[in-house]
Amino acid sequence: MIRVEHGLDDGARVSGLWDRAARNRTGLTIIELLVSISIMAVLLALLGPAVIRTMGSARSFRCQTTLRGIGFDFALYADPLSGGAGGASSTRFNMVSFVDREYGLANFWGVDSPQDNPASGAPTPRPTTTSTGGVHIPSLAQGQRGLGSPGVRPGDDAHAGGSSATALIGEHLQCAEVASVPIKHAGRSCTRRDSVTPVSDLSYTFNSRLYERVNPQRGNREEVVLTERILQQSAVPLAWDVDGADAMARGARTPHFTSAPVDGEIPGLHVWAPDPRHGGRINVVFVDGHVESSADPVHEPVWDWASTPG
Repeated sequence: MIRVEHGLDDGARVSGLWDRAARNRTGLTIIELLVSISIMAVLLALLGPAVIRTMGSARSFRCQTTLRGIGFDFALYADPLSGGAGGASSTRFNMVSFVDREYGLANFWGVDSPQDNPASGAPTPRPTTTSTGGVHIPSLAQGQRGLGSPGVRPGDDAHAGGSSATALIGEHLQCAEVASVPIKHAGRSCTRRDSVTPVSDLSYTFNSRLYERVNPQRGNREEVVLTERILQQSAVPLAWDVDGADAMARGARTPHFTSAPVDGEIPGLHVWAPDPRHGGRINVVFVDGHVESSADPVHEPVWDWASTPG
C-alpha cells in the first residue's frame, strides 16, 4: 500500500514537471515573438525612409527621362534639316506651334511625335514661315485621323476641327509623380487655358520668355520668333515641373507657359508656379536637351531665366 502511494506521488511529481516545462516553452515562444516584432519594427524604422527615398529617386529619374524626351523633340523641331518646323523651307518657328505639336493639340490633333502620322500613312502638314516672319500652321485634312496614335481614344472624332473630341495626353508628357492623366481637347491651342484639363493634373510648363515678350517700342506683348540658334543657349530652361492650379490662381493666361521672376521686369508679366514634387526639388530640361534638378531653381547661378531671344 505504501509503495502504491509512493508511486502515485511520483506520478504527480512527474506530471507537475511536465506542466512547468510546457509553461516555460510557451513563455519563451512569446518572448521570442515580441523580440522578433521589435527587431522588425526597428528595421522598418531604419530602412523605411531609405526605401521611400529610393522609390522617389526612381520616379524622379523617370521624370527626368521624360523631360529629356521633350528636349530631344525640341531639338528636332528647331532643326530645319529634321523636318520638324517646316523642313528645309523654314528656319523660324514659335513655341506655340511646338507645344501644340508636342501635345497633339489644335492643328496637330492626334499626332504625338515629330514623325509622319502612322495612322493615315500620309505626311503630317508642317508649319511654314510667311513672308512677314509669322508662322502659318496648316490644318489636317478631313481624312487624316490620328486614331492609331498614342493617347487617342477609339471612337473619338480625332480630325482637326472635331472640337467635341477628347483624348488623354501622351505618356511622353506625364511626370511619374502625377497620379492622374489630364485630357486634351481637340481644336484648342495651348494658348487656351482649357486646352488640357484639369490643369491640376498638368505635369510640365514651358518657358514663357521663349513664347512672348514686351515690344520695347510699343509696349505690347508679341510672340517670340525662334530659330535653330536657340539650341546653342544651353543655360536657358525649356520646361519643368509645374503646379497648374497654382499657375492659374496666380493669373497665368495659360499654365503651359510660365517662368521665374527676373529683377527689373514688369510685375505680373510672367507667372512662376513650380511644383517641387521630387522631394522638394523640380526637374528642368534646357533648350540643348540636358536635365538638371534643383531645390532653388530661381537662384541657380548659371541658369538663364532672363533670356528672351530675338
